[in-house]
Amino acid sequence: MYHFEVLAIFEPRISGDRACKVMDKLGFTDRFVVESSGFSRGIWLLWSASLVKLKIVGSEEKRGGRSCFSKTRFGDWIGNNKLVDLGFISQKFTWMTRRGVREEIWERLDRALYSMDWRSTFAEGFVQHLPRVSSDHCPIMLSLRSNHIPRNSLKPFRFEAMWLKHEQFGDLVRQRWGVHNGNIVEKVNSLTGKLREWNRDTFGCIFQKKRRILARINGIQNSLGVRFRLSLANLEVKLREEYNHIIEQEEICWLQKSRNT
Repeated sequence: MYHFEVLAIFEPRISGDRACKVMDKLGFTDRFVVESSGFSRGIWLLWSASLVKLKIVGSEEKRGGRSCFSKTRFGDWIGNNKLVDLGFISQKFTWMTRRGVREEIWERLDRALYSMDWRSTFAEGFVQHLPRVSSDHCPIMLSLRSNHIPRNSLKPFRFEAMWLKHEQFGDLVRQRWGVHNGNIVEKVNSLTGKLREWNRDTFGCIFQKKRRILARINGIQNSLGVRFRLSLANLEVKLREEYNHIIEQEEICWLQKSRNT
């Protein structure tokens, strides 16, 4: 009764040979498949090339897993529209899923294309694949010009609410507050000085910590993209947890700044 030219199935929840056999029975000549794995339940895109012209990136930018891709590519479409792949900085693959302990699938699913007019306007533009933290996809950042890190300036003392998230903060305040009994001015001055020192030497700059952790995660993910090592995979999990803790502190920091402006 119904004849479909294109069929998209989300979360089929099967993969591998079983999935390919089911798709073969549906009668379409071409297909694009993201296999089901873990919380990622998969996507099937099926069509008949004689009726519909779809251009899908091929499987040459994939490592691991079973290939159910058609050989249809959109290179001709890019050329006909006079577009160019902007390329990327950092790790090659933008998506990863893990099956069991050692089996992983890596793919470059995301990209930026530009025209010559755009390139002449944004000559310094580039794409960076950021480390994956809370998703199986890398965030894709498009920068239109070179970034310059502003210099830090001296600021008056201010209590930072994000300090409350540090495990040492409560003990530090209790110990320092009891040094000068009865004199509130001396207590405040003593605690203020100690907090400045503690913030500099122990708590540190969360933005620098965030950059360092992201750099380490990025390096680990680059290494895992070449060869799996269980020790690196475990270290990545720990660094992600540390990163999420810093993100909580950063959210508190920006909330406090927004209320002070």
